[in-house]
Amino acid sequence: MCLAAAGVLAMLAASRAHAGWREVTSMPERPNATLDVWGNGTFSLGFMGDGRGGAYLFVDGGVARRFNAFEASASVGTSYQPDTDCFVSVDQYGQRTSLGADGGLCGGINPSTPSINNHSDEGLQRVKHAVGGGAAAATYGNNQHTLLLSDAGLATPANTFSPVLALEQGSTRGAPLAVMRVGDSVYSVIGVLGSTTEGRWETIPFKDSGRWVLGALDAGPVQAVELFPVEGASVPFAMVGTRHAFIQGSLDNETPRLDAVQRLAAGEELVALSMNVREGGDGGHGFGMALVARADGGLQVMSPVPMQTKALAGTVWRPRVIPPDVMKNMTAKLKQVACHGASFCVLSAPGETVHNVFSYSNDASPEISVWDADGEVVTAMEFERGKNYKLTFLGKDPDGDPVRLTTSYSVTGSWEVKPVSAEPGEPVVMEISTSPICQTTEAGHFELTASDGLAAHEVRRTMPVRVVWTPLKPDSLQVSLSQSAQTLRVDSPLECEVERGLRADLRLEPEDANVPTRTARVDVPGEWSLTDLDCGRYHLRATLEDATGSSVEQQERSMVLPGRGVSLEPRPQNGMKAVCGQGATVSLSTLVTPTPGFCQTPDYSWTYESALEFEQLSEPDGTVRLASKAKELDALLGGSVRVGVTASKGPARTELSFDVPISVDPFVKVGRRSELPVASETGLVGVLVDLTNTTACDVSGARYVEHLEGLAYVEGSATLDGVPVETHWNGDALQVDGLLLAGGATRTLSYVARPLLVGERRMWGEASKGDVRLSVSEGNEPRPSGCGCASAESGPMLFVLAAMGAALRRRSTARS
Repeated sequence: MCLAAAGVLAMLAASRAHAGWREVTSMPERPNATLDVWGNGTFSLGFMGDGRGGAYLFVDGGVARRFNAFEASASVGTSYQPDTDCFVSVDQYGQRTSLGADGGLCGGINPSTPSINNHSDEGLQRVKHAVGGGAAAATYGNNQHTLLLSDAGLATPANTFSPVLALEQGSTRGAPLAVMRVGDSVYSVIGVLGSTTEGRWETIPFKDSGRWVLGALDAGPVQAVELFPVEGASVPFAMVGTRHAFIQGSLDNETPRLDAVQRLAAGEELVALSMNVREGGDGGHGFGMALVARADGGLQVMSPVPMQTKALAGTVWRPRVIPPDVMKNMTAKLKQVACHGASFCVLSAPGETVHNVFSYSNDASPEISVWDADGEVVTAMEFERGKNYKLTFLGKDPDGDPVRLTTSYSVTGSWEVKPVSAEPGEPVVMEISTSPICQTTEAGHFELTASDGLAAHEVRRTMPVRVVWTPLKPDSLQVSLSQSAQTLRVDSPLECEVERGLRADLRLEPEDANVPTRTARVDVPGEWSLTDLDCGRYHLRATLEDATGSSVEQQERSMVLPGRGVSLEPRPQNGMKAVCGQGATVSLSTLVTPTPGFCQTPDYSWTYESALEFEQLSEPDGTVRLASKAKELDALLGGSVRVGVTASKGPARTELSFDVPISVDPFVKVGRRSELPVASETGLVGVLVDLTNTTACDVSGARYVEHLEGLAYVEGSATLDGVPVETHWNGDALQVDGLLLAGGATRTLSYVARPLLVGERRMWGEASKGDVRLSVSEGNEPRPSGCGCASAESGPMLFVLAAMGAALRRRSTARS
């Protein structure tokens, strides 16, 4: 689907600044309940000021004329005839006055014009004009209200008002009043004051029409009422605002039963309402405003959602957005509203001297947008084959007017539409599914219409629908290396490969500059044989193209091609190490390495044989480790494992077996001490060798070899921990077998040596078990001083040397 770079927040953006609203600040007096709108920017407003009553006429938003002619009496009704430019006002006593464009009287209305109130009631509370001619007046009195109707109105000099209905509900002023001409008849509705939702209506010619009620719903008393005509109906429809609900219905029955179409939220109360259907069109009918006092004491302005027929106008109302810099001055003291057609409304606050008049001009047309499920704007209806979509169609008005959005569609095949929701004033949601076809199809269109209630503002938009192939994307091409690593397989998750003529351009670029680059063009699906390529690392570049010329390049990837075989070299020197208390262990993969020229890590399988018990363990990283079950050094030293390995990669395969000895890091520390000769004539040297096992593990059957250079061992002089011990002397080295080196303990070997007359004198030794060296290397020994031996404190060895010296002297004397 074609998308624009926009987010869901744009769908909810606030209207433009002011959006047709302005505060009227040119009226310093206090408005009263008289408010009449005659056209766009033209309205009249009654007032009281300085003890006198009067009325203003505003034209194009500015003051055109001002009456101040009623002593201690306010205007209760006005009339303005644009063709004669004559402005007329009437006070509560029925007296009329006029004001023309030249500042004089007009229309034959003057101080001698007859009063329109010739009845016993105390006075008039409101006079209203009907569009197309006619007027209604309501009186107030001690015992009743009287409804007067006129077929002409205030602009006619004669008194044309006649009583048609008397209500015995007391003398409270402010009874809601509405008037409407339908053909030759003038209808009027007046709300009954009290706690019930009730009213009366009448007409001229007189019909004795009766009352209307709202059934069982307690909607509170009537606060406002409007009448509007409907084609085909001989009587008007009524739009009634009660304290708690909007009520709408026709007056076509003897006892009309009007229906509550929408209740207000808890704590809200309707205070005024104005609605008409005069400027609607095919996109929707119904425009106006209602003033609602919120539970928190603030003001809410609501408007009707335009409906498909006039008979349904006013059945759905929605809160509207007022620009903040205007709304901050609007209070719940605004209690009057009047609208002209779907273009202009005025709100007033009777009795207030500031923030008392506001006007609204419907300047902007609605806007249509379509959104997908991801909150992106849809600019073209192109749907991929075999997929499901959810679209939201939104109508929004920059002025804040509720919008009716109608969506129709034609389907010529390969797609289906399922409406999900289409509540009046809400977004239209539809689910769309396309068929799995193998061609691009012109599949129909959507027809969208948005209306804010003004026919001149209706917006229509046609959006053709196309079902298309899934567009090429980087993941539309799948390239994989076969198990043998000798073939590149090329495929695509897209359907209709043949119809689309899919093909892939492949390019293998080696990292080795001495190896040539290879290319191929492969039909999708298809294969590319790599048997003649050299072993090495390559960079693959792949481009998918279809018959239309569309193409997409896949992200570059690296791969290693193995060449034509696999072979291994053993590395038993990386053998198995034993550790005291932990046993012997080795990672098997470290024992072999692929021979040069093989570029991939092969798959290994392992076998092993040994006189010792082992177990094969798999690590989390996938490596295989061989570990002994025995944990003591004595059981492991000198042992080995016969390891077998099979390495394979695809069809390439090789086998290898070799012995792995168990080794150990040297842990026996060799310390050496020597003692000075006791008799210079003999030159004998006493030597003590300390063998310390630095581990906690006992080791039995150890062998120690002491190497003597420039020295000769004195037979029979060796002791182990002070006890004579059997040794083997070969002329260069002294060997002691079968040693037990206890863990953490030190054994001391002592012996006597005779320095030779020539040659460097040096001593060193090593401990081992079998072929495994146990002792830490001593390195190069320092050159002995004097006799080639380092001096040390005298100790037990002195007694041995003394005894041997005495024996040698006796032997020499006897010979002599």
